[in-house]
Amino acid sequence: MTENEPAPRLRFARRFGLEPEGSGPKSLYDSVGIDGVARPASWDTVLHLDADGEPGSTLEFVADTAGDEHIVAGDGPLAACADTLAPRIERPYVAHAVSIAPGRWLVCARRVSGVVSLPHVTGDEVSVSWIGERREQSVDGAEVTARFEPLEAFHRQGIDCAVVARRMTGELFLVELNLL
Repeated sequence: MTENEPAPRLRFARRFGLEPEGSGPKSLYDSVGIDGVARPASWDTVLHLDADGEPGSTLEFVADTAGDEHIVAGDGPLAACADTLAPRIERPYVAHAVSIAPGRWLVCARRVSGVVSLPHVTGDEVSVSWIGERREQSVDGAEVTARFEPLEAFHRQGIDCAVVARRMTGELFLVELNLL
């Protein structure tokens, strides 16, 4: 393996189209050893699973802190994937699975800040930020005055932060917390 060649698990995941958006070839200067800035891994865990499925079948789902899994896209062995991931990754997380051979799946998962239900939101992205005493919120980039109670739990008094919730499916949103 050369210096710029990805790790075997990442190569395997890429082979089956499981590379998250925004990843790809990186500059040598993106390495923590060069500039001292750590970069997050694409996936927190990658594993194989024996379960029924036709090669090429895919499954995308999110697992919330309440113990439920929600299918975002595809069709596959949801319970088997969640059970296999349980000892390896803490909830909440988002997972992608692809059947790589008859009865064989590749499953990748990464932790997320949260999964919330926002039933009355019509847009696909909700942003709420707190800077000092100032609070701003928007839906799909347009400022709104509505409060989003499920997102309030991510804000701790006195800490400047931004919460971005992106629709996964139906009223279910994936939450990303960014400290400012």
